[in-house]
Amino acid sequence: MRALIAAGLCSLLASAAAFAADEVAAPGDDAPAPLFDGRLELGIGASAFAYPNYPGSDRGQVGALPFPYVRYTSERLRLGGDGARARLPLNPRTSFSISGSGSLPGGRDEPPRQGMPRLLPTLELGPTLDVELGALDRANRRYRLSFPLRAVIATNLKNSEAAGWVFNPTFRAGFRVGKPEHARVVSVSLGSRWASGEHHAYYYDVADAFITPERPGFAARGGYGGSALGLSWSEGRKRWRWGVFGRYTRLDGARFRNSPLVESDSAIAGGLFISYRLYQNRPDAGGVLNEPLLE
Repeated sequence: MRALIAAGLCSLLASAAAFAADEVAAPGDDAPAPLFDGRLELGIGASAFAYPNYPGSDRGQVGALPFPYVRYTSERLRLGGDGARARLPLNPRTSFSISGSGSLPGGRDEPPRQGMPRLLPTLELGPTLDVELGALDRANRRYRLSFPLRAVIATNLKNSEAAGWVFNPTFRAGFRVGKPEHARVVSVSLGSRWASGEHHAYYYDVADAFITPERPGFAARGGYGGSALGLSWSEGRKRWRWGVFGRYTRLDGARFRNSPLVESDSAIAGGLFISYRLYQNRPDAGGVLNEPLLE
């Protein structure tokens, strides 16, 4: 799903990066790196996953999807991995970007949302400030603080509605481990989620029309929305790449915690994937160095 979302956002983000670079380049400065000077990989893949219908639901879905494998990596534009990103370096440690992501739809008419509208897939788009930590010349590890602020739209292409905004400050670490020919990468993330009242309302409000004896009314407010720990591992051999990913979320102290739609203080999501590279525009330089530590 994220690969499809990323592909749909690519052209928009590329335009944003080109415009931003034109705005900040001053006469006499060195010319910025070309937007399309990076490494392109195309392929196919499949993923199996399990995820809760929404954070706080003790019900979830299991599925599998084939996907087009598209990855483009350059100094100023990245497509693939955890979304699409148009990047503008500010200095060696700091960069500004426009990035996008999304989520899958909720289940159909399941308790405790029985009789309420189904939750649509969401698209997120907005600016991110990234700050690199530690030594920048290490090829086997990378640490980063990310501060994404994104507007959210809930849509299934037929119906759409604004779903507020989210702010998700996150610490991320990536490590290359094992032999170079294995192209093995492990990443860890720890972050918190903050959102507007409109965003929390989309998931957790109970309007008067949907009040029942078992489901009292509730009006969500903006603020803290939980914390999450993410882990992923991937490995590759020649044209193949496979891996697993997971995320554990805690909702203690969330502003919507007292909603009757919240059944659990925690949520677990995860899955696995495999992909096969069909094309690359540059020769393989040894496997592991071609795999980004942090997208």
